[in-house]
Amino acid sequence: MRVTAAIAAIAVASSGCDAFTPVGLNSAAAPRSLTARYAEEDNAPRHDVRSSGAAAEMDPEEMKVQEAFGEHQQNAAKLGWATDIRSLVQYNHGFAVMSTNSKANPGYPGGSVVGFAPDEKGRPFFVFSGMSTHTQDILSDPRCSVTIAAKEFKGAAE
Repeated sequence: MRVTAAIAAIAVASSGCDAFTPVGLNSAAAPRSLTARYAEEDNAPRHDVRSSGAAAEMDPEEMKVQEAFGEHQQNAAKLGWATDIRSLVQYNHGFAVMSTNSKANPGYPGGSVVGFAPDEKGRPFFVFSGMSTHTQDILSDPRCSVTIAAKEFKGAAE
C-alpha cells in the first residue's frame, strides 16, 4: 500500500513547529511556532516541583549539593526547543502516540500507536497504511498531535 510523502509527514507539517522543515505546507499559513511562543522566558514551560516537607529531611551537606546543582542548571546554556525536539526524535524507541480528529465519529479524538524513524534532518518520518483509521482521519482533517517519549521514560510520575 502506498501513502504519499505528504501524508507521512503531515503530523510534523501540521504542527507548525519550526524545529522541522514542514513538508508540503505553505509556511505563510503555518501557525506560530513553539520556538516563537517560548522566545520570552516568562512563557517557557517549566518543571518546577515544590514540596514543603522534602527540604526538612535533607542534611545540610546534601542541601548544599542540591542548591549548587540547581544553580548550575539554571545558568547552564540551553540548546533551544528545535534541538531538544530533534534529539527526542533521534534518540527514542521508535513509537509515538498520534492523536487525530475522528472522521468516523466527528467531534471525538482518535489515538493510535504509530511507528516512525527520523529522517536525515531529524524529522519523524511516518509510513501509514491507507486502511488505517488515523490515515483516514488525517486525510479528512490534517490537524493532529504526536507524543514521543524518551527511551528513559518510565511513567507519568517522572
